[in-house]
Amino acid sequence: MAKYLDVLQIAGEVEVKKVCTAKLYFISDRVPLSEMLSLTSDAILVISASGVIDFANCRFLGIEGWQLDEIAGKKLSELSFSLIDEDIMEKVSSPIPGEIFEKEITVKDEGGSQIFRAKCIGTVLPDGGRATTLIFEDVTVKRECQARLRLKEALYRAVVEDQAEFIIRYSPDRTISFVNDAYCRAFGLDRLEVLGTVFAPSIPAKYQKIVTTQLARLTPDNPAISFENPVIMPDGEEAWHYWTNRAIFGDSGDLIGYQSVGRDITEQVKIQKAKCEIVEELTALSDFSSGLVMLSAHEDICSYAAMSIRKIAPSSLMLYFIIHDGFYHLRAVSDGRNWHDRQAVVTLNNAKGMRFPCPVEIVHSISTPTLERFPDGCAVLFCDGIDDELGGIISELLQKQTCLSMGIIAGMNIIGTCLLFSGKNYPLRSLPLIETMVNQAAVMIQNNYMLQSMQLAETRYESLLDHSPSMIGIHVGEKIVYANPRLREFLGVSVDENVVNLPISKFVHPEVLELVRERVAHVYSKGEAAPPMKERLIDINGSVKEVMVFSLPTVYHGKLGCEFNIQPLS
Repeated sequence: MAKYLDVLQIAGEVEVKKVCTAKLYFISDRVPLSEMLSLTSDAILVISASGVIDFANCRFLGIEGWQLDEIAGKKLSELSFSLIDEDIMEKVSSPIPGEIFEKEITVKDEGGSQIFRAKCIGTVLPDGGRATTLIFEDVTVKRECQARLRLKEALYRAVVEDQAEFIIRYSPDRTISFVNDAYCRAFGLDRLEVLGTVFAPSIPAKYQKIVTTQLARLTPDNPAISFENPVIMPDGEEAWHYWTNRAIFGDSGDLIGYQSVGRDITEQVKIQKAKCEIVEELTALSDFSSGLVMLSAHEDICSYAAMSIRKIAPSSLMLYFIIHDGFYHLRAVSDGRNWHDRQAVVTLNNAKGMRFPCPVEIVHSISTPTLERFPDGCAVLFCDGIDDELGGIISELLQKQTCLSMGIIAGMNIIGTCLLFSGKNYPLRSLPLIETMVNQAAVMIQNNYMLQSMQLAETRYESLLDHSPSMIGIHVGEKIVYANPRLREFLGVSVDENVVNLPISKFVHPEVLELVRERVAHVYSKGEAAPPMKERLIDINGSVKEVMVFSLPTVYHGKLGCEFNIQPLS
């Protein structure tokens, strides 16, 4: 504000009058100062000592969307302005003449954001009254320019301080004329020793022709090309570089030389490769798991696991041995598409189902929780119990191929062993995935064993109940699921009639039904037998019978049920 007044006073267009310690400015032809303030590009608001708006220029009104007659004479505290926040309100409420308070305010609207530098100045009005003048200078463009300048400075510093790209220039005959420090550091070279030598990077043979062909295709109309390729570093490790090669041509179109700018992308390539491998492994595991649970009762879990594993180990041969009655049984043979010894596979497949003894100590040595190298000292003892032809093939495989072994373990029990053969020049990958598949298959095999045991136990249980001289039944919830012949006879149910899924209320007298339900709830909730109770039952013909009922919990076809034993009292 002061800068405008000083310029106008020097130019003779403003006069000044002192009132106490304040200065009042007037245009020389006595035009009110408010008219002059309306011409400035800054937004200005004048508030009296009582907090009443005394003046607002056009710029302020335009920003806030008000008319002067709508706000003049009103208390500032009664209105809301986007340019005035709590800090400015506090300064307005207690102005100090001569004190200047500054703050930047950001105003957002549909068109974007504007930044204003607010000044809060204690002033004196023409009548001698005290007031506060708020001046809002639009600094949006200035701040944007400063931000762009800071960005350019940061980019410049990054180029100067953090140069990591390899830069090399060479003539058409590949004689090196320039290399930068980054290139020399990466390849362990001395710049002075490199200059004048032939540029011949250590690129794997299958990529050399590709690079040469791409350089030959550069023309004045198409002078640059970018590509990535592997390169053998001085320590023998393979790295990946991304290069932009530019051919430099003279005015007549003659090739003068090349400039190549490259950067190391080894980590990015490794990360991308690892991501692809993870996705592939997760997909394979998901497909395997979903297929495993969908196997029907007659499908062999071992064969399914072996066939699935060969997809992720195409250069391997897998043998699944299951332990049963103290013998190893060859259950599954599966070879990958790149496995070379087909005759061995034919012989092994013909021997599926063959059993042979194996010492317990050998079983434990080769049935580790994870895939481990087959112990050298176990080969002879493992093959001793196998017939000559098959034993000879497995022995030869153990000698010529790399063999990993792993136990098929469920809980703490070894239920089998798998052997995974691969060529010595074809190292196995995705071992954790293979181990997971073997473990999941082991769980399913154990579950099948348990299910078969449960089914056998339930069959025997029902057989005992069928031949019992007592009257015994089972209900799950309030539905009868089993009644032995003696109970059916007592209830008057013929052999051809079915009592399964009939409610217990059909045979319990209504007078004792609630008591019976309480006893059933006790058996289910406590998991213990209920005390004997006298009850009245109704047979199929409607006859009422006095009985003593004994109830206890049981499991029937995998569901919690209640077994009841009936003794007639008359």
